[in-house]
Amino acid sequence: MNIRLEKSATFLNDIKNLYKTAFPENERCDFDYLLNERYSDYEMFAITKENDFVGFIFVAFYKDIVYVNYFAIREEFRNCGFGSMALGLLKEKFKDFNILLSIEKPISQAQKRRLKFYQKNNFFVTGFELKNRNTPFQVLCYGKFEKQVLLQFFDTYFPNAEYCT
Repeated sequence: MNIRLEKSATFLNDIKNLYKTAFPENERCDFDYLLNERYSDYEMFAITKENDFVGFIFVAFYKDIVYVNYFAIREEFRNCGFGSMALGLLKEKFKDFNILLSIEKPISQAQKRRLKFYQKNNFFVTGFELKNRNTPFQVLCYGKFEKQVLLQFFDTYFPNAEYCT
């Protein structure tokens, strides 16, 4: 299976539709705000297989961090290895960065599976937790975790989040 990370313009409607269905409302912001105003430095990639839209990854940059803000695979492509392949491409593309992301604190079976998926892809639990919009999250990292840099990132882009470290 050959997948690619592509600039998102061609698949913007597909990305927007998946964004609305893959993430609960309390974890989403307005899509146009996300693209135009939320971050000063970001990229959105469509994940494709032979020009078919498989999913997307939205990342923000801050110092030596690539922060995965949203990552979703279309339901019909889940559990087929596409997520791991996409993360592999992301790690390769940003090999000089530390990759961070946050997931809901794993309570449900689905949340526990999500944690195992990231751990299988060499992300580790940092011990840094936060609450945003009344939802508890834990931060995972691939690379080197620097708490101070992460705090600066969150203070810049998530000023209303509560930290539980």
